[in-house]
Amino acid sequence: MNSEPIVFLHIPKTGGIAVRKALKTGFSDLHVLVHRGKARLTLTERVAGLGIEKENPLIISVIRHPVERLLSAYWYLKNGGTRHTRRDAGDAKRVFGAYKDFEDFVTNGGLQKHHNDQVHLRPQSFWMRSGKKGDKFTLPSNLKLFRYEEMNVRLALFLSKKSSKTVTFSVANATKNKQRTEITTEMRKVIEEVYSQDLEIWNAS
Repeated sequence: MNSEPIVFLHIPKTGGIAVRKALKTGFSDLHVLVHRGKARLTLTERVAGLGIEKENPLIISVIRHPVERLLSAYWYLKNGGTRHTRRDAGDAKRVFGAYKDFEDFVTNGGLQKHHNDQVHLRPQSFWMRSGKKGDKFTLPSNLKLFRYEEMNVRLALFLSKKSSKTVTFSVANATKNKQRTEITTEMRKVIEEVYSQDLEIWNAS
C-alpha cells in the first residue's frame, strides 16, 4: 500500500463518489474532504485541519467542464437528488421553481442569482481556493487536478502508480433521467462567464 498521505478533494458533480470508491483499497493514508459543511474555510485551512504530519501533502481533485457540470447538476437536482434527498429536492424548488426549463434558468438570471447559494452549483474554484474571500484567487501549490473527461485514463494511471493495485473507476451517483438539452450560443456564453474561473482552470489542466 502507498504510505504517502493523499488528500482527495471531492467537488460536487465531478465523479467524486467513483473516485472515493476506487481509493478505498491500496492507499493507507487517505483523507477525503467532502463538499458538505465548512464552506467558509479555504482548502488550505481544511487540509491543515486534518492534522497530517507531512507539510503540504498531495491533494488531488477532478475538474469538469462548466457547461457539462451545470447540466449534470441541474438534472440531478430536478430529479430530486439521490443523497440528502430532502435538502436537494427543496433546493431544486427554491432555485429552479421560477423558471420553465434549463434555458430559461440560464438566460433569465437564475444562474447568476443562485450559482453561489446551492452546493452543486457553486463554482468548482470555490472549493479549491487557498485564500479568503476578496483575496486574489490562487490554487494551492500542492493541488494536482485531473479533467473529469480524462479521469479514466490520466487519473487512473496516476493513482495506479501510487497504489498496490490497478485503479479503475465505475459509474457512481450518475445523474438519472438527464434529458437531451441543446446549448445555444447565448447559454454557453452566460455559463462560461459565470464560471470563468472554472473554465480557466479546466483549460490549464
